[in-house]
Amino acid sequence: MPKSILFLGDSFTWGEGLELYCDTPKWIKERNILNKWNELQNKQDDDGINFRNQNRFSRLVANHFNKNDLVDDKNGGCLARNIDVAEQFLFDPDIYVDTIIIQFSCLSREPLHGTFNCGCDTCEMDRNQTSSHLTRVYDGGCVEYIVNKVLQNEKMNEEELRVLSFYEKETGMRINDSNFLNKFEQIKMIWYEKLLHQFFNRVITWQYHNRRNIYFIDSWEQQSSDSIFSENGPFRKWYIENFIPLCGTDNKKYLRFSDWENTFEKKRIISDFPHTDNMHMSLEQHRYMAKSIIEFLKEKKYEWI
Repeated sequence: MPKSILFLGDSFTWGEGLELYCDTPKWIKERNILNKWNELQNKQDDDGINFRNQNRFSRLVANHFNKNDLVDDKNGGCLARNIDVAEQFLFDPDIYVDTIIIQFSCLSREPLHGTFNCGCDTCEMDRNQTSSHLTRVYDGGCVEYIVNKVLQNEKMNEEELRVLSFYEKETGMRINDSNFLNKFEQIKMIWYEKLLHQFFNRVITWQYHNRRNIYFIDSWEQQSSDSIFSENGPFRKWYIENFIPLCGTDNKKYLRFSDWENTFEKKRIISDFPHTDNMHMSLEQHRYMAKSIIEFLKEKKYEWI
């Protein structure tokens, strides 16, 4: 049974936007117009898909070690989604995963209680997604939406009232209090720590019970990265010890994504193709990410695993 490396993350791991570097007439033309995912998803073709799959960092790493790369077939992701995808592969008798590499996403995307299987009313609302703006109660857009509704004295439906009640219960404040948003930010960071704790408990079972190597890449989103690297984070030491240092264009290595990215003259796809307004990693950044992982795994004697 061939060994595989499982790559978990979100659209950055999936390689969104790499198709724009495909040198076919169609994709050359697409470089000159708006192309975020809402525009790109209906333009996918075999050329673009093959180019993306062959050039995202997961495939570059797997090719180097003559392994298979396993990546979520859906664009996007969060820790809860990563758990679902990981266990789909880990419990498949026809697949052998010897290493898992997890690129942290944006923690505000997580379901309220860190799982899609919670039975509480708010998570049930999240799962059903009957109101798209309420599907992530810790997301800034959702908070802003509810606050504006309250301040403008607009009528709310049942789900909006449920989220309003949750916010006021968690913060101990009325939502029209001038200090509410500041208090919410404090609560959110505590919640992020709980999420990382829950994820740690799940990941540690993959590592020790199944004897798999597990390594991490920092989040591209600053607040999530700050939470992971927080001095108060209960599992900071364990996470940091298993982080992959990223090789910058200055030949130095960085644990923080933002520090690594700042070494690039051109950051993200938007720097190469400004009209696309696409904020995902560029082709060059995927290549540097792959280089970083390959060097790290070679130091870990991965070729002999």
